[in-house]
Amino acid sequence: MSLRVKLAVASIISGVVGILIGVGFTFWFTTQFALSGLVSSYRAGIVTKVSVLKNLRQNKSDSATQLLEILLDGDIIGLTPFLSADNPHNAEAVKAAQQAAEYRATSNYIPENQTVRASVENILRIGSESNAKQR
Repeated sequence: MSLRVKLAVASIISGVVGILIGVGFTFWFTTQFALSGLVSSYRAGIVTKVSVLKNLRQNKSDSATQLLEILLDGDIIGLTPFLSADNPHNAEAVKAAQQAAEYRATSNYIPENQTVRASVENILRIGSESNAKQR
């Protein structure tokens, strides 16, 4: 085998090994980042639920209700990307928006933050319009 061929083979093998190492590290770092986010999400959920439960056990239902309303605001806003007509989860998102709209129609809760209020009202409007179309 000539020196040129040996160098070409060595270069190709080095390139492939480099790509495999790069893909492996990318996968590892991505996995670690995702797991970190998952743990943070669970931690936030636990802290919030513990707070709600403590308020309920201390007969502070107004505080517990307020916390749950704020969480509901976050979930309602979280529906936004799923409400586009071409999203495969659109039907589920619209049903969730409908349920939230029905609940909020009987609730006197209004988000204090104007940006949150505007976002929530936009999603609830979609839910209300969908409810009206089904009737």
